[in-house]
Amino acid sequence: MQISALFRLMGGDGTELYSEVRQLSKSQQISRGLKQYNPKLHSILDKSKRPDKIVFKPNGQKNPVTGEDILVEDTEPVSRIPVAFQNYIIKQKATFAAGNGVHLKPSKEGSKLFDYISTNWYDNKTDYHIYDIFRQVMAYTEAAVIFYGERGAERFEDFRYKFKVVSPEKGDTLEPIFDDDTDDMIAFGREYTLTIDGKDVARYDLYVTNEQGFVEIRRYENGAPLLSFSDEHGEPTYIFRTPYTKLPVVYWSQDAPECDITSEMVEEFEIALSDFVTTQYYSADPILFGKGSVLNLPAKGSPGKFIEGSADSELKFVTPDNATESRELQFRMLRDFIFGLNRAVYLDIETMKALGDVSGVALKYYLVDAYMEATSKQKGYLGMGVQRMVNWMLHEWKELTGLDKDLRIYAEFSQYEIDDAKSKIELAMKANGGLPVMTHASSITYAGLEEDSVLALETINKQGKGD
Repeated sequence: MQISALFRLMGGDGTELYSEVRQLSKSQQISRGLKQYNPKLHSILDKSKRPDKIVFKPNGQKNPVTGEDILVEDTEPVSRIPVAFQNYIIKQKATFAAGNGVHLKPSKEGSKLFDYISTNWYDNKTDYHIYDIFRQVMAYTEAAVIFYGERGAERFEDFRYKFKVVSPEKGDTLEPIFDDDTDDMIAFGREYTLTIDGKDVARYDLYVTNEQGFVEIRRYENGAPLLSFSDEHGEPTYIFRTPYTKLPVVYWSQDAPECDITSEMVEEFEIALSDFVTTQYYSADPILFGKGSVLNLPAKGSPGKFIEGSADSELKFVTPDNATESRELQFRMLRDFIFGLNRAVYLDIETMKALGDVSGVALKYYLVDAYMEATSKQKGYLGMGVQRMVNWMLHEWKELTGLDKDLRIYAEFSQYEIDDAKSKIELAMKANGGLPVMTHASSITYAGLEEDSVLALETINKQGKGD
């Protein structure tokens, strides 16, 4: 949309503006992502796509001519087993992408403005939210944060810009509006549902910058402008003018759900697994096959079982010769392709046992694809969104305080990794020819088993002298 067209629509009564911006939803991708991420919504559970098995059962009556049982059509339930591959992979990838948190680095030290922003950032527990934002973007293709200022603070030290995470997972419909020429986001719409007096009400908030350069919130209810604010003359209006000069919204999106490329493979895995389990119900436990006439059978659970039969009778157990090998190969190949194409790592108990004796360096090599994927997202659209959060806070804090107009702040991710102290120490000793790299006192502090490492060292020395 051209920004000039947006300004033109803002000049009306709000009805045409609402109608125009409501055509921008990503509902198709979001629906697909929801069905993939939630295993309860997988198609394997759809009885219309995987119907019960048709069987024929005796109805308890005999054919008067042949004496055989009369069979009637019936159904037997089949196994329907969803597998939460997408859920597992997305949570793992979000963990790697979020890393061990974000470090804020100022362009100059000793800045009071940076102190305000850094305190604000960590008081908001932003690192914890970043993982959840990344997870929701990967699962549902989009998420956003909306900033707002706390009320009641009288000093800068007490003031905080808070934010709210919104996404399809929370029931929100997100509608960003971008300038056709610059691709900058010039407005943002959010539809959400409130329960008022026992009734669900559809609210829609449109964040847009007016021609004077201030952000307005235009509110609608059930498609009509909601006169819930007051203008400068005390008259009711649907427009609330904020003090912000930048949209208080950071929006993330991706073209398709994170595991969309392997969705058909997951369906094949679920079908194969469900077929296998259904077959197991028929043949996994030994089947007793009888030939001839059996005069009596033991009751269920009776001790000292004895079966009596006629002279031509024969009983034997029937078991499958090769029940699982081909299926196991099929499952393993599908699983490996699903994880490999998604650049994720399958960390089952057997893999972890095999890695138990290797060094942290070897484990890093095993996880290298996951690290590379995480880095690409941190340097790409996910990391850009985090930097935009920092930039918005920096801009508004500058406007609020008038401090350090030339300050810049950089968001730097810390890599999620397993700390392998043994490998680090061995490498350092190898580099210095086998000399120590740590004092005795430092090793006590590093172990973390003693509160006072100096006192602990004195006690150890005394014990060594036999005191």
